[in-house]
Amino acid sequence: MIAVILHNQRREKEARLHIMACIHAIMKKMEILIEDVSPKLDLSTHLAPPQEEEEEEEEEEEEEEEGSSEED
Repeated sequence: MIAVILHNQRREKEARLHIMACIHAIMKKMEILIEDVSPKLDLSTHLAPPQEEEEEEEEEEEEEEEGSSEED
C-alpha cells in the first residue's frame, strides 16, 4: 500500500526500495519458519528432481517404444 502511494507521488525510487524491503522481510520470515519446522530441510531437493531419475525415465520410455515397434 505504501509503495502504491509513493509511486502515485512520483517517488518511484522510494517505492522500489520499500517493495524490496518488504520482500526481504518476507524472505527472512519464511527462512525462520522453515528453520523452526525442520532445521535440516534442504529446499534444493524439493525444487527440482535429481537429474539421474529423469535420465533413467527417458531411457525406460525409449526402451518401451523400441519394444513396441519390434512387436509390430
